[in-house]
Amino acid sequence: MYAGEIAALMATGCWMISALSFEASGKRIGSLPVNIIRLVLGICFMELFLIFTRAVWIPVIPEDGSFWLMYASGFVGFFIGDMMLFRSYVEIGSRVALLILSFVPPITAFMEWIILGQLLSLQGWISMAVTLTGVLLVLLKSEDKKFKLKHPIKGILLAVGGTLGQSTGMILSRSGIGSADPVQATLIRALAALTGFIPFFFILGIWPKVFKGMRNKQAMAQLSLGSLFGPFIGVTLMLYAMQHTTAARVSIITALIPVVVIPPSIILFKDKIGMRELIGACIAVFGVIILFI
Repeated sequence: MYAGEIAALMATGCWMISALSFEASGKRIGSLPVNIIRLVLGICFMELFLIFTRAVWIPVIPEDGSFWLMYASGFVGFFIGDMMLFRSYVEIGSRVALLILSFVPPITAFMEWIILGQLLSLQGWISMAVTLTGVLLVLLKSEDKKFKLKHPIKGILLAVGGTLGQSTGMILSRSGIGSADPVQATLIRALAALTGFIPFFFILGIWPKVFKGMRNKQAMAQLSLGSLFGPFIGVTLMLYAMQHTTAARVSIITALIPVVVIPPSIILFKDKIGMRELIGACIAVFGVIILFI
């Protein structure tokens, strides 16, 4: 009973730990090395888990799902989306990036309307408006009766791009997972992202930075922690939750991340959180909740 809701709540905690770990390591070795190292570590965690618990080496998707939709989900969400999101962690911090990421549920609903023809209700439009209001309270500041961005536009755009990638990946996952084992489904998504990162890094000549980053012991410790709780435990719990409760309930619970990440951000990164930002984060979360009440 409430297995899906409990899993979603645990996933929220995992993603909070993961985001903070990746922000810290990204500031040490750069966001691109962090992306592929955490992905490889996550794949190793998942492979070991499947081998020792299910005697499975190669992940599969049952006939009621789609391997290629899950593959596309990983390529779009884990490769394109996460690459932009992780860079935004470095540019504007995980706290603000995760707040922008709270747009995932309303944007997903909007994209379902555009792509799948599912009508977006008045409730959906109100949800997006309220969420946007909360986010803008955090992002904008008033100077000489004019509003200006408090954070670099580059970081904000990267976070928006990561949000779009996450939303698209979620739609593809919902369509392709079927009754698949969540760990195997997550592994397929991670392997799909790896097929994007490997040639991309050769083209950009990033590999020397990756190997240099791997020699940074503190960054690797942070990456190991983030990879364990993010690509492995967090995403697996999210997929498990979606199989055992409604996507609406999962989205409401995981929308709490921008709020729960505030206390550790203050402690770990000495972030200065004003009342305006706290109120904005709460309004953004409420906007997501409106979509599903």
